[in-house]
Amino acid sequence: ADPVALICAIATPIGFSVYIAIAYRFTRQASPFAGAASIYSGLFTGYALIACFTGLTFPSGSAGWLSAMAIGIVGGVIQISSFAYALPRLSAGGYSVIVSMELVTVVLIGVTVLGEALTPLQAAGVALVAVFSRLITEREFDRFRLEQARSDFIAQVTAYYQAHGSWQGVDRALGGSGPSSPFQP
Repeated sequence: ADPVALICAIATPIGFSVYIAIAYRFTRQASPFAGAASIYSGLFTGYALIACFTGLTFPSGSAGWLSAMAIGIVGGVIQISSFAYALPRLSAGGYSVIVSMELVTVVLIGVTVLGEALTPLQAAGVALVAVFSRLITEREFDRFRLEQARSDFIAQVTAYYQAHGSWQGVDRALGGSGPSSPFQP
């Protein structure tokens, strides 16, 4: 096995984990497109530095440029914009697990479209990633729904209190014998 490839394979998830932890904090402070623009600025800087030392080869012909643009749009713009939108709305850990479905997708496309072989160990890995990603996705969705219910509840009782100047009758206004608080776990 190529030792450089092995080092890259080991460093990638570690680097990505550190990146997600840092990006989670900063993407919450900007709009998704500002976040995506910042990410692309960093990518451009990194690639420009690498190109200074290794050289740069451009596509030849219109087919090559169309392929490069398609890769940039599908694999770059859509993916990074989605990342910049989703990360501040999810926990860093939850996002990391959900994005691991990318691995499942790549393997499935490789097998179904490109005809690559799937070993039993790879199949087990894909299954584990899919199962855990689903569990985390359900947990994150439930957390989102609970936060939404809390926000709605607070808005309703605040509006009631502002309109009536007291809590008397709030249970009837909320449609029950007492306010059903979504603050209960």
